[in-house]
Amino acid sequence: MKILFEALAFPFKQSSLRMFLIVCALHGFERLLLNLPVLSIGTLAITGYLFAVQFNLIYTTGNGYKEAPNFPDFSDWFDNILVPLLKVALVWLLAFAPALLIWWQLDVSDGEWLDWLPMLFVYCFLPIGLMIVAMDSVAEVVNPVTVLSAIRDAGIDYIWLVLGFGTWIIVSEELDTLFPGSWILGAIFGSYGLMFTGRLIGAVYRDRLALDAFEVVDAE
Repeated sequence: MKILFEALAFPFKQSSLRMFLIVCALHGFERLLLNLPVLSIGTLAITGYLFAVQFNLIYTTGNGYKEAPNFPDFSDWFDNILVPLLKVALVWLLAFAPALLIWWQLDVSDGEWLDWLPMLFVYCFLPIGLMIVAMDSVAEVVNPVTVLSAIRDAGIDYIWLVLGFGTWIIVSEELDTLFPGSWILGAIFGSYGLMFTGRLIGAVYRDRLALDAFEVVDAE
């Protein structure tokens, strides 16, 4: 519960406000570009960069940094745009693979347990998957032993992580439904969610997994 409160308050800390405002501006520009009739390279670039910001936040939090980190170098398009896009795509593909396989192979009616059970896997896998790739251990994200061991070692904190992460996704989808086309609201909530989930994932790693799960560099 402590890490949940820490993550909820993090975007509003004085030392984090600069990052929050800049991320809001990037999110707003991204949403404006998404309204265009074609998917532009600029849209992908901003999306990849925002993922890089989130990964940097996860990584620095996991290494013990208390304040918001510096922004990644936007000019490094390979490491800070393309690679984050590929990492996120891999994590989401792995998260939804069981659901897609079940829905493809079986006749699932609305309300049946086979309809919502795969989504439970999605919500449980996404946080640990993002944590692993943010720590530059991409090969381990496909290793079920590593994934399950990390979840086990995180203990009760992983439950709070899943609840916080899942609630953000659900509320975000509801806001998009209630206020379609509201890019300002979407930018503000999206920016808050990026920083909240990044801090939450990193805090779980810092408090429960840093000494056991993956190699980590001590914060200066």
